[in-house]
Amino acid sequence: MGHGFKAMMGATICGAAFNLAIVSAAYAQSAGSITGTVSSEGGGNVLPGAVVTLEGTEYRAVTGRDGSYRLADIAPGTYTLTVSYVGFADYRDTVTIGDNGAIAKKIALRAEASDIASGRADMGEILVQGYRFGTTKSLNEQKEAANIKNVISEEMISSFPDLNTANVLSRVPGVSSDGRFVSIRGTAPQMTEVTINGEQVAFSNSSDRSVELNVVSAAQLSGIEVTKVVTPDMDATAVGGAINLKTRGAFDYNGRRIVVDAGAGRNSIADGTDLRASGFFSDVIGADDSIGLALGANFARTNTEQHIMEARWEENEDVNGNTLPYAFREATATYSKNVRDWYGVNGRIDFRPSPTTSLYASGVYNVRYDDQDRQNLRHRFDRGDYLSADAVEGARAIMGLHDRMERQLITSYMLGGEQYIGDSTIEFSLSHSKAYTKKSNGQLKPEFEARGLDYAFSDLDTRHPHWTITNGVDLTDGDIYKFDTLDLRYENTTSKIDTARLDFTKPITFGSDTGSIKIGAKYSRQHKVRADIRNQYHWAGDDDLTLTPFIASRDEYHLKNGYSVGPTTDRDAFRKFWEDNLSSFELTQRAEVSLGEPYDAKETISSVYAMTTQEYGDLLVLAGVRAEFRKLDYSATNLILETNQDTGTDGVVILNELVNSKRKYHHFFPNLQFRYRIGESTNIRAAYSKGLALPNFFDATPYSTTSVEIEDGEIDGAIVRGNPGLNPAVSHNFDLLGEHFFKRLGLLSAGIFYKKIENFTYLSRYDQPDGPYAGLEVQQYANGASAELVGAEIAWQQQFTFLPGLLSGFGIYANYTYTDAFNVNLAPDSERTSLGALPQQKKHVGNLALTYERGAILSKLALNYTGKSIDEVGANEEEDFWDDKLVTVDFSFTYKFRNHLDLYVQGNNLTNAIKYAYFGRPTRSDEYSLTGRTITIGARYTF
Repeated sequence: MGHGFKAMMGATICGAAFNLAIVSAAYAQSAGSITGTVSSEGGGNVLPGAVVTLEGTEYRAVTGRDGSYRLADIAPGTYTLTVSYVGFADYRDTVTIGDNGAIAKKIALRAEASDIASGRADMGEILVQGYRFGTTKSLNEQKEAANIKNVISEEMISSFPDLNTANVLSRVPGVSSDGRFVSIRGTAPQMTEVTINGEQVAFSNSSDRSVELNVVSAAQLSGIEVTKVVTPDMDATAVGGAINLKTRGAFDYNGRRIVVDAGAGRNSIADGTDLRASGFFSDVIGADDSIGLALGANFARTNTEQHIMEARWEENEDVNGNTLPYAFREATATYSKNVRDWYGVNGRIDFRPSPTTSLYASGVYNVRYDDQDRQNLRHRFDRGDYLSADAVEGARAIMGLHDRMERQLITSYMLGGEQYIGDSTIEFSLSHSKAYTKKSNGQLKPEFEARGLDYAFSDLDTRHPHWTITNGVDLTDGDIYKFDTLDLRYENTTSKIDTARLDFTKPITFGSDTGSIKIGAKYSRQHKVRADIRNQYHWAGDDDLTLTPFIASRDEYHLKNGYSVGPTTDRDAFRKFWEDNLSSFELTQRAEVSLGEPYDAKETISSVYAMTTQEYGDLLVLAGVRAEFRKLDYSATNLILETNQDTGTDGVVILNELVNSKRKYHHFFPNLQFRYRIGESTNIRAAYSKGLALPNFFDATPYSTTSVEIEDGEIDGAIVRGNPGLNPAVSHNFDLLGEHFFKRLGLLSAGIFYKKIENFTYLSRYDQPDGPYAGLEVQQYANGASAELVGAEIAWQQQFTFLPGLLSGFGIYANYTYTDAFNVNLAPDSERTSLGALPQQKKHVGNLALTYERGAILSKLALNYTGKSIDEVGANEEEDFWDDKLVTVDFSFTYKFRNHLDLYVQGNNLTNAIKYAYFGRPTRSDEYSLTGRTITIGARYTF
């Protein structure tokens, strides 16, 4: 049935496109057209989102990202051409269309005269270069969009002191980021669709569908679109929303453009100098300026150090048999030194042989190296005897080293084009994206253990508990630490996505009401492979191996968060010793990882859609439906490991077989959206959409790992397995938004949204019903969880150009999003029915930035607020893991010289914010860490 419907739908779309194209071509022979670009006066930047109309008629167009517009199928006659754009004076001119006439008209708009009259005679130049011009572009695109979205322009991106894309996105209303992954409107990161230039990005992480956006440099981008309500021509796997990263092209600018940027900085608690450099070149060449060339490259290095204390709590007993409900089980003090290098290249070639044909090829390459030197001192209080809740004797301390180089890649390559046939448009694209995470040299983690330590505890009921050694053991003495074990892991996860797309758009006119129909099809092929290897080693030499040969300094290393990690170790010394003495170590394979965790996941997705966008006076209606058909082909391992105390065997592989599962399913996604315009500057929007959240890759593979323990003939153990029958979660989304655009650069918006998410996965536990291992506990993800999410979102952006004198330079950028979850059912048999939040859902997210731009000065002081969220749900409220609220403050200052040179100073995390997490209640610490503040100084030259 699915195949028949898909074939029928595809044939219908292709036939309709062919017939409409013929009709359009025939009709176009007697109609005229007006094409051109809209830009700022004086040869400045192009203006996307400008509204171009023939006054008193149904002819209307909105300029694209390159400022281009096209009015087609125009009857001969004389018309008044008008252009409107927030922040610029309206444009009017008379044009005459003859028989079969085609007019090419470039339009230049002038900045509002009132802004120039306020005493800033250079406003025209500064506007098209600075933050205010970027705000203008963003607001115009948002205003004219048929759906609910936020737009961040290139100028806005560069005004924030953010190096990677994940941090930039935290400035957007309703978006939160941990500096790596991004969440929209309280949903998990894997519920967010991420694309580059409209096509899906491959996944670099090992198990789920989240995109690590810290790999992508912000220096490559010409803008970002955050879509809160997707349309039928977009992938439906966007329960939270969709993020589209736009890279630069030559037609995004007027004429040749060269930008060079270089800077250096320091972090307050790390050694080493941060570096950044980027360059961009674009030009339009050839006959009639038909060829556009754009090329960019970027490099950045950061030296960071994270100081961390992690605490663990668990029920235990003291020596008198008294129960300690939440005994201080373990504490770990850690420093993590990371040297991270980003390399990026992006390019685009556009070819426009005629006003009706355009072709392009683009590529984006990002690679990130993360060299980590991590040392931790772990205090195992539970390995001793509790004298009371405040004291323990005979405990242990473990010195751990962590040495690894991680390499991550994200690429995207596209080939596409656009063809006008009369008043209709055909668009096509082919794309390929690849991503991986590799630790090719291995992640080396040796541990050295010291025993017989007595501890006393204090400040247990605070954010930073403390402990002291009471029996005189010196933790800086390397001889007390004896080698225990070494863990070596090679990570290798790779994914690829290939996509082909075809779209057809035809304008539709009913009297004075205008609109369009759009139909299309898409085919996508995804392939993800994980092939990690993990081994464990024990020392087999004749003498004890102590920590002493690997100590760089016996001086105690004190962290900035008030804790100590003992003596400073030398990771290079240990790695060399390991490589030189490999034969003295005894190997134990971690078969549950090396054999049990690899998987191979293939997916093909065929999509078709049809939609119409129609304007009835001030009311715009967007309606359509999308159908997606999925084929899954997953392979993983069925692994059985046996430890038999009766025979003295340990971890013997009883079964190691490759298992394959295949399945098909499909979904339909209706979509209905309204935009009602009150006057010229106010929109009321309402929408219904349906979205999909796919299961994590590994959870849906047919893997099974059975760990069996036999003693005295009795069988014990556990089974962990995937579930190839997992279905996607489905979300029904409702949105209502009001937005008012100030003529003098500003926006005030407020809205509410509601999501009913059904059938998402939860971790089920049950007993194996039959077979040789009947009765063993099985852990397996299953469908059945559900929740409802409601939220409110407000935003205020305004440039106070109406104020007198120096005050006219001020502006504000503020937003706040509140989300609340109710009717949360994390499992059919769960006792946590009153849970008021979803995992990773942040109830409160907000930004407040004060800007100043006048003459040659541009400055910004920005505050970002992220509310607390549940990181992991426990058996009860006392055992939930929470990430506490986090407030960061950033600053940027730029001085613009008249020779196109900019000097800037940027500061990140000026208040050196503490990241805090807790277990159950706010005074039971789980993590207490900081990363320091960073100051960067640099220069940017624009030709």
